[in-house]
Amino acid sequence: MSFELKLTIYIVALFFVTGALLLWFFYAPINKLRRRSSPGAFFYERVSTVVNYGDFYLLNNVSLDLPTGEKVMVDHIIGGEKYIYVILDRYFEGTVRGNYNDHYWIYYMESLFGKRKKKEISNPLKQVQSLIDLISLQNIIQKDLFVGIVLVNDDCFISGYENKSNSIKLIPVSKLEKVINTFEKEDIDPLGEKKLEILIQKLHDESELSKNGK
Repeated sequence: MSFELKLTIYIVALFFVTGALLLWFFYAPINKLRRRSSPGAFFYERVSTVVNYGDFYLLNNVSLDLPTGEKVMVDHIIGGEKYIYVILDRYFEGTVRGNYNDHYWIYYMESLFGKRKKKEISNPLKQVQSLIDLISLQNIIQKDLFVGIVLVNDDCFISGYENKSNSIKLIPVSKLEKVINTFEKEDIDPLGEKKLEILIQKLHDESELSKNGK
């Protein structure tokens, strides 16, 4: 093998090794920056994967009208075989402290420069419970057929919180499939394909009317 050929092989190998190392080193921060810039797309991608795998119904960005005339948004509604999952997305950069019964949680938000900013946020578990109450009332459906989920990014830190409620959960996005599968394996009667289809279509139609201001 000539010296020129050996040198070419060495340069090509060095190029690929260097590229692989750079990709490995920068993948995590680049991926985090992508999630930060577009958290909605990040959560949608994960939720869609779970729905497609389970062959469930899915509605995204559902608008609901309150009796006061105000509007509220639900990030995702999943129609499973046995439960209806009402989901709110929450992307946290840093640490969140709170429990189910608290009206407000404390969010220690990290900046790009490592500084932390403390602020109060509404308890998302209470928010998802209110959404379930509203959907249940408007559609005359038992509340125990709903599961409320607050979906958070895996790299946030939730301090002092435990999932004690059976029907309202705060879970990292990587655990969504496992949680839904656990509920769907419960020994209860299924909702019924026709009943579920009618409900999902009704929620979709009402959401479109709400978005259009009708």
